[in-house]
Amino acid sequence: MSVNLEISGISYRYADQNAPAVERLSLSLEAGQLTSLLGPSGCGKSTVLKMIAGLLKPGEGDIRMDGQSVLALPPEKRRTVLMFQEALLFPYMTVAENIGFGLKMQGMPRSERETRVAEMMSLVQLDDLGARKPAALSGGQQQRAALARALVAAPRLLLLDEPFSNLDATLRIEMRSLLQELQQKTEITTLFVTHDQEEAVTLSDTIALMLRGHLIQEGPPDAFYMRPESREVARFFGSLNFIGGRVEAGHFLSALGRFRLPEVYPDGNGELTFRPENVCLQDMPGDPNSFTARLLSKEFMGSQTRLHLVAADCEFHAFTSPETARDLTEGAAIPIFLPPRTLRVLS
Repeated sequence: MSVNLEISGISYRYADQNAPAVERLSLSLEAGQLTSLLGPSGCGKSTVLKMIAGLLKPGEGDIRMDGQSVLALPPEKRRTVLMFQEALLFPYMTVAENIGFGLKMQGMPRSERETRVAEMMSLVQLDDLGARKPAALSGGQQQRAALARALVAAPRLLLLDEPFSNLDATLRIEMRSLLQELQQKTEITTLFVTHDQEEAVTLSDTIALMLRGHLIQEGPPDAFYMRPESREVARFFGSLNFIGGRVEAGHFLSALGRFRLPEVYPDGNGELTFRPENVCLQDMPGDPNSFTARLLSKEFMGSQTRLHLVAADCEFHAFTSPETARDLTEGAAIPIFLPPRTLRVLS
């Protein structure tokens, strides 16, 4: 059974720190939803998880599950599971014993416990490894076992603290896919802490971005990509280009020219933003959204090449195919077109 989670204005300050680790943070998770708590190291993400799990007590605010405050409940009464970067399996137990340990502590009969463990091992694709000790497993297999141990007791809320960060790139992708599949099958409400934007976008129904102990923006993944609410969010979440200028009569005026916009923005100073992948290398004579830039450098990145360009002292980046980039030389003049639908203005 999943749970609605409501966090209202929680704060926490460690005794050896002047600034609060988390300050007046509010966040809602719908039952069955997977939310990523995204942010750089030290921004307070793990502290939030520990407060939800009951390992730390907020200095202010409230945490409610299905409308009931859980602040007075000890961790074991909250029916939440917190999974860390390390698998933390008992080395002297077999994989099956590790997965079933929590059920054993709850007093579940052995036959029922073994059935539940077998079902969970099948879900995480460890069917034939139940008799092994953790030392005989790969890093990815250990994390699968830890995930099975977290889910076997049917918690209401799953809290994950960067569980895949110690795995190599290929294993991280595999574990993300497995987590997504398990979360959808079990419909357990999940809060996933990560500093990896790609991981957050891939996994999440909703992303909550934290910076310096504060919740900065919350919403679906595409909102961060297409509609960042501030320069700070845009810079953290991707390689946006920024051109300074001002909005006037429905256009953006800058050193590069006068650009048509896809929507109405209030007049005033701002920054025109656009993504490197939306820059078109084509000549559009007479279109106000076209201009000529000079190539400063290019960087081969496998499936694409990143171009470093400058025009009217404004530097920006564009992506193009390696085939197109092969014929471009440093210092070359390159026609640029910025489609209006891809432009946004940050005030």
